[in-house]
Amino acid sequence: MTKKQLMFEPNFTLIKIICEAETSKQGRDELFTSVVDVFMHNELMIPLLNQQFRREIQQTSIKDSSTLFRAESAAIKLMSKYFMVEGKQYLMHFVRPLVHKIIQRGSLEVNASKIEKGECVQKNAMKLIEIAQEFLDQLCSNLRKCPV
Repeated sequence: MTKKQLMFEPNFTLIKIICEAETSKQGRDELFTSVVDVFMHNELMIPLLNQQFRREIQQTSIKDSSTLFRAESAAIKLMSKYFMVEGKQYLMHFVRPLVHKIIQRGSLEVNASKIEKGECVQKNAMKLIEIAQEFLDQLCSNLRKCPV
């Protein structure tokens, strides 16, 4: 059996052993980040998550069911790291340009007691409404690309 076959075998036994290894918090974070990177690259992240969650459910007794998915289990850590990677890509691609537009628009202060000379509360309020609409339009038009 090759290293790749061993790593990606259907039950992901090697990954289970690796993820359950005792290590420091920083080491554990780096480990889970690396596992997510490797499995995403090989398009096996969803099967890995499915297997990890199935395993966690099977190992949880009826009396302990109130703690299911609450601990820092391998399944939860892997899912969290995966969502961070997927979410970051989405945010960088779709939300970042909108944030840059906001920065370029200048002041958006709508509190009359804090507004600077030469600014108009009504104009700033209109800018805020336009920006909010742009965010909404951008998010709605890209729902299918939002990671799930």
